[in-house]
Amino acid sequence: MKFFWTLCMVFIALSAGEVHKAMYDLTTAKFRSFEMKLLKGIPANMMQYAWDDKELKVVVIIHGGAYRYFIKNPQLIAEYKDDVELIKNRDALEARLKVLHDEYEVEFLVCGSGLDARGIKRDDVYKFVTIIPNASLGLIQKQNEGYAYIPAH
Repeated sequence: MKFFWTLCMVFIALSAGEVHKAMYDLTTAKFRSFEMKLLKGIPANMMQYAWDDKELKVVVIIHGGAYRYFIKNPQLIAEYKDDVELIKNRDALEARLKVLHDEYEVEFLVCGSGLDARGIKRDDVYKFVTIIPNASLGLIQKQNEGYAYIPAH
């Protein structure tokens, strides 16, 4: 019986501070989905892990319709210049994303080939976003690093 309790204590000690990894495949252009899955969902998930004395490390791969949320001045980009809601809420959106990056240590990776295809310059993207060659390579790399795949479409 003593062995059993010792084994239990070792297991508890090893699981304390455990790090889990999640990779969000962000392609949605729909703000409600973006807000629920990222802006609200990531902090809620991280808090749940913290309550269980675990850490959740998050990376977001940005491509598809999701570029719009990571552009400094969407009114200057042809694809977004008529998106009144996006332009109106840009400052608040940037602040919320910056909190995810700075306080929750979320890593944002944007598809460089998709930026090029849309005529978006690299300087048009927020400074806290890292540009990678393409989304597929980012998804492959992070999955090979053990990140759980979470679609955010």
